[in-house]
Amino acid sequence: MATATVALDTRHPKGADKDQYFAMLRITDERKSKYYPVKSIPKLNRTFTKKEFDRIMTAQRRTDAEKEYKAHFDGFTRRAEDCIEKLDIFTFEAFEALYIKNRGARDSIKAAFEAVSMSMRKEGRIGTAVQNECASVSLEKFKPGMRFVDVTPALLEAYEQDMIKNGRSKTTVGMYTRALRAVFNEAIGEGTISNSIYPFKRTSKDRNKYAPPTGKGNKRALKPEAISKLYYYTSDIPSQQQAVDFWKFSYLCNGMNMKDVLNLRHKDIDGDYLTFERAKTEETKGEPELITVHLKEDAKAIIKKYGTKSISPNVLLFPVLTDKMDAEEQYKVLQNYVQWCNKNLKKVCTELKIPVLTTYSARHSFAGALKDSGVSADMIQEFMGHSDVRTTKAYLKNFDKKVIANATDVLVPLKKVN
Repeated sequence: MATATVALDTRHPKGADKDQYFAMLRITDERKSKYYPVKSIPKLNRTFTKKEFDRIMTAQRRTDAEKEYKAHFDGFTRRAEDCIEKLDIFTFEAFEALYIKNRGARDSIKAAFEAVSMSMRKEGRIGTAVQNECASVSLEKFKPGMRFVDVTPALLEAYEQDMIKNGRSKTTVGMYTRALRAVFNEAIGEGTISNSIYPFKRTSKDRNKYAPPTGKGNKRALKPEAISKLYYYTSDIPSQQQAVDFWKFSYLCNGMNMKDVLNLRHKDIDGDYLTFERAKTEETKGEPELITVHLKEDAKAIIKKYGTKSISPNVLLFPVLTDKMDAEEQYKVLQNYVQWCNKNLKKVCTELKIPVLTTYSARHSFAGALKDSGVSADMIQEFMGHSDVRTTKAYLKNFDKKVIANATDVLVPLKKVN
């Protein structure tokens, strides 16, 4: 009779001291053992030392966390034993079909989203966690109690149509279904569901699979005349002037988004140049993608006007966020500041009689201004640090700083005389 137990996978030590191990479900039959992932409890540790694991499994007086893990591990063991008993003849293939595929497919999508979001919040990825939580609420509303096995290409098509019918954009549908796809990919990677129930298109050959839609996008880039009006706008109302100045700073600094603007530090500036890593790419593996900005005189003036007065290189450049804030608080302050800027930008746009815009339009306007001036798409992608540049990185070299300075001189518009 095959046996099941949760044990440490000592074949693959983890941690700086190589004394940490993942807990795995170990199935043994005729002296042959195979290991299967045990889904972790996000709010607790993912790896254990041998001493920590022994306490969980054998201690008479356990802590609350140890009790929770013991119950968690016992649940996996019981389900595995149930599957073994149902098999007339045990084989690892038959066990996997019954245990991994069926158990994982019955797991709740809502619970999977909650686990992923909890992990993201612990890592400080608050914005992505919020987006996942919104996706979970939307999908649960469409089909309460949705399980992995319920998610088929037909269901996803129906979900998309229902969202569109209720006034949601394809961009929103795309964000939510891509979040669901990420949850599927993680579950498959952990071995909790079978690849056979994956409903998303991977290649053009997957004709019967679902592909998350991509929105057409709003034309957020301002035309040259509108850019000129906004760029040279002045106001006696401090809030409106500050909103315009920060839009201008973002526009002049490669379309830098506001999160990156507010996370700049004095050490990021070296003379006439500023170098930063996009917050959006911080979690990617490998060397960080650093973006170099040539600081125009107007950008320097904005730093002088609003920047913190400090000689310490690690101090934040603008006094909106602080290092004393945790990730949750920083996210809330950032969102409030962006909303405040957008509210004031709307007033300015109405006054100037130009299309209403947001802080994010600075990124599109930056790209549009360079494109209209004949700058290559490859160079624009390099300046913006866009993910699409990955396919061109293989043959593109980093641009010389002088090239960056010359190419972005076109950002400063001609002043229109009324």
